[in-house]
Amino acid sequence: MRTSVLTSGRIRGLSLFAGVGVALATQPALADVDLAPVVQIDLSAFDGSGFDPEPAAGQLDSDDWSVRLSGSSVLDFGGTAGGAGSDYARGISTGNVDDPGVWAFDIDGAGTIAFGIQPTDLAFTPGRVVLRLVNNTGADITDVQVEYTLWVNNDVGRSSTVSLEHSADNMAYTAIGEPIVTPMAADRDGFVGTDVVEVITPETPIPDGGVYYISWSGDDAGGAGPARDELGIEGITFRLLDVCGNGLMDKGEECDDGLMNADTAACTSTCTTAVCGDGLVQEGVEECDDMNTDPGDGCAADCTVEVDPGTSSGSDGGTTAADSGSASASASGADTSGGDASASATATASATAGSDDSGGGSDEGTGGEDDGSGGCVCNSSGGGSPLWAAFGAFGLALLRRRRH
Repeated sequence: MRTSVLTSGRIRGLSLFAGVGVALATQPALADVDLAPVVQIDLSAFDGSGFDPEPAAGQLDSDDWSVRLSGSSVLDFGGTAGGAGSDYARGISTGNVDDPGVWAFDIDGAGTIAFGIQPTDLAFTPGRVVLRLVNNTGADITDVQVEYTLWVNNDVGRSSTVSLEHSADNMAYTAIGEPIVTPMAADRDGFVGTDVVEVITPETPIPDGGVYYISWSGDDAGGAGPARDELGIEGITFRLLDVCGNGLMDKGEECDDGLMNADTAACTSTCTTAVCGDGLVQEGVEECDDMNTDPGDGCAADCTVEVDPGTSSGSDGGTTAADSGSASASASGADTSGGDASASATATASATAGSDDSGGGSDEGTGGEDDGSGGCVCNSSGGGSPLWAAFGAFGLALLRRRRH
């Protein structure tokens, strides 16, 4: 059994796995707790308003949680408890309370919520909080790592003990590691957290479809008087060991970012480091990935999209590949009066580059064609070229002058 117990500073700061926990917080406390490579219980919406199998906003799901405050006061799985004055629905507080029972403790005054207990002579001495887990992974589970932070507001001169335990039947519980004992002498430090990491190896593997129970049991440890320190459980995280996606570097893995693993991320869903040529496009890093680093196939060796030289052209007399279309102009003049003379002058120019950015269609003519080598200044407005129109008008005037 591997165990790690660390003490946090006053007013949360960072717990042992806080950096990972934020990224992996995907299992809210108001839903069934299905075991997965990594699951963190999110208590941020809990406001101490009770328990219900169909929880309202701010409540916890009693299909997942059971609480025993004393021998005669028990909230069983699937039960309902709440309402004004209920020991199971004391509300939300930053601490220094007297009423016994379940609270939502805002342990840093900034919205970090813990499952809170205020023990008294009649509550949690002894008592137990139980969380029920379900294995729907499709395989047996042999090892589960449990992480949490126990917050203690040591505001009275009396000591309490809190033990982490596990059970396959919710009847016979086995302790995990050493219990945490709160200080006897009171202080004014507010909530101080102790981070705990334990690995549970059930006596028999948890079968697919089976349930398992994790509990925190409390009792007096010394001192006298009716008041006890306030307790809070927060940052609860479960990790299956030796599986990809648990956020831990297991044997044979190149990386493991937990639920941040993805085939578009730096660490893939198979816990391999993303590289160019693996056939997976890493978001924000690669433009393409065709499972090779060969050039000339549309995706370059550095996984950037290759541009086909034939799809773009340079400047052509004012016409570019991005601004294409057709332009034509014509001018004609004819005078057949008198029947003894006729003349005409026509000038037409056309340049075509594909399609017009303005979406205005095309004008076609029968004049010279731009081959892209000499350049052509053309107007794609659809009204004809002013230059060619001028030549046509000049020719018509010349013809009329010669007739006179």
